[in-house]
Amino acid sequence: MKHITATLIALGALTGWLICSAADQDEKPLKLTDLPAAAQKAIQQHATADQITELTQEDEDGKVVYDVEFTKAGQHNELTVTAAGKIVSMEEQVAEKDVPDAVRKTIAQQSAGGKVEVIEKVIEDGKTHYEITVSKAGQKVETEIATDGKLVETQEKTGEKD
Repeated sequence: MKHITATLIALGALTGWLICSAADQDEKPLKLTDLPAAAQKAIQQHATADQITELTQEDEDGKVVYDVEFTKAGQHNELTVTAAGKIVSMEEQVAEKDVPDAVRKTIAQQSAGGKVEVIEKVIEDGKTHYEITVSKAGQKVETEIATDGKLVETQEKTGEKD
């Protein structure tokens, strides 16, 4: 009985390792020079090679995309581009003074009594919105705000890693 239990534990651990290994193969760490010229050009419009902290190739819905994380002016940013250089998405940390007035008003309402930790300008499929993370009463909340200031979605993020 002990032998069967030990064998089952070992098989479970091996299965978990294989699943994690397979998932890790979806992301390949790269250098900027490994990418197609069009993708390199699109990335270089936003970040220099020295600013890039992570660059990976991923399969997104059967298509190859490149995810780039970079630090610019001390702020963490993310960019996803296709091999052809099309920007799929971009997340850029911004200052409150750099958001539209309607968004700033909603930020003030949503953060009353709390602290705004991060404001991100997010562009996905050509559409822009803002995401804020607010700490209030020991909780973290992420709020999505449209460019016209309308509240789109709010999610509890307490205990989650960024």
